[in-house]
Amino acid sequence: MNNKRKNSMLILASLLAVFICYKFAIQRTLEQKAQYRELKSQEELFSNIPRQFGLLNEKNKHYDSLLKKFQITETSMQNNLLKTINKASEKLQLKLIDFDEPHIFSENGRSKNSFLFKVEGSFENILKLVHQLEQKTRYGEVTNLHFRKLKNPKNRKTFLQAEVLIMNYK
Repeated sequence: MNNKRKNSMLILASLLAVFICYKFAIQRTLEQKAQYRELKSQEELFSNIPRQFGLLNEKNKHYDSLLKKFQITETSMQNNLLKTINKASEKLQLKLIDFDEPHIFSENGRSKNSFLFKVEGSFENILKLVHQLEQKTRYGEVTNLHFRKLKNPKNRKTFLQAEVLIMNYK
């Protein structure tokens, strides 16, 4: 055999040895290293579970306190709104004249509820009621407020009546 043939056989044997080493040793080592990284990340996730559980309990308590603060219970939104309006009307010396059934419709894939009611009383007290409903509760936004000055034909006294429309997006 000549030197050229010996060198090419040596190179071919070296390449074959590198391929065999990669296939049986290095490839398995790389796979084991990737599996080790995955198991390590899962271990970190599982080690944080007690802390995450505590955080979730705190969030749950916070949300319960918000529900209690805004007087939202398991009853319907309509009942809660009516209850709030009645309480505020008593405090502000207003008279609840009419409370219509909610109108439910869908727009752009979102469900909307509209609540329409009428109250009678002084201008300032009606504005206080509207402010309280929009700012201090979370029933929705006041989208329309229409005042009417009416006259009672029996005693010829005038009074102020307001029609309030509240929109709630689900």
